[in-house]
This record gives sequence, C-alpha cells and structure tokens, in this order.
Amino acid sequence: MEPVIIKDILTKEEYLNLINNLPDPKQGLYDVGRSRYMIETELTTKYAELLQSKAREIFKSNTLLKSYSLYCKYFGKASMDMHKDDNACTYTIDLCVRQSEPWELWVEGKGFTLNPNEALFYLGNDQLHGRYPKDLGNDG
Repeated sequence: MEPVIIKDILTKEEYLNLINNLPDPKQGLYDVGRSRYMIETELTTKYAELLQSKAREIFKSNTLLKSYSLYCKYFGKASMDMHKDDNACTYTIDLCVRQSEPWELWVEGKGFTLNPNEALFYLGNDQLHGRYPKDLGNDG
C-alpha cells in the first residue's frame, strides 16, 4: 500500500476542540532518545475512535480496531530512526496536530510533509518509516 495523506481529516469544530483541549504533554512520558513527550488520554482515545471509520476505508479493513493513540510533542534535537514497528501498529495514522515548523516523515524512502489537520496513513509494521534529525527549538 502506498501511504496516503488526507487533508482536513477532522472537521473545523473537531480540530479546534482537539487543539484547545490537549493536555500539557509534559504530564506524560519523556522519551530522551527521540527528544519528545508522549501522553495518552481520554481525548486522544476519543479521536482515535473518531478516525476508525476513515481508517477502515483507507486500509480496506472492516474489522480494523484502534489499539492506542499518543499525543507526542517533539522538541530540541529531535529524531526518529528509520524502523518498522513491532507492536500494535499494523495500521498507522500520523495526524499533525500543530507544529512550529514542518518536519518530514519518511515512509519507504519517500518524504511526506504534513500540515496541521492532515494525516498520513501507512502500514507501520510493514513499511520502514522515521524522521531525520532536526533541531525543533525549545520545549516551551
């Protein structure tokens, strides 16, 4: 499957609700190696459930179920080595919630630049993906 970008994945109301109600990611886990904070909340779970029907359509799977949903905030000298997932990431949706500057996500050697409220759908367990190191500034 070729990765697919969907623009305006959420309605304007859904998107505003999401960005206005996301928790402070510093309340979550700090991943030193990737220079990011990660948090899973009822809100991220709600939005994963909201995207489930679109995921079923894109991935052509009527039985697809969400497994987990994380809000990650990258900062500083951020990176994500190229890898294939080894957990419940058969079907992956990367949703750009907000950003200080674009940072390409690479899947199988092809770069994808997402803007806020755009999502990239790909096969996380099967497709090599990651991000090249980039200085994204402080974690403010």
